[in-house]
Amino acid sequence: MSEIKNGGPAFPWCGDLNDCPTINLGMDFRDYFAAKVLPSVYENALQEAREGSGLFQHDDWRFGIALDAYALADAMLRARGAK
Repeated sequence: MSEIKNGGPAFPWCGDLNDCPTINLGMDFRDYFAAKVLPSVYENALQEAREGSGLFQHDDWRFGIALDAYALADAMLRARGAK
């Protein structure tokens, strides 16, 4: 599988528009996309737990939710680059 790039800065900021002493690249698109899908991933895990299955049965369920969010972010980055 090819390496997923982070998508570059999502919210670049360059101080005052007239005088640019500092540049803050902010979060990258991969982190932004993962943060946006995180509530849905968590809600899905909660629904699976209500049904008696799913992620919450594992000790490291928080890590699993984060992995799922980043997997979706990676898919969005791939789709973003698709033509």
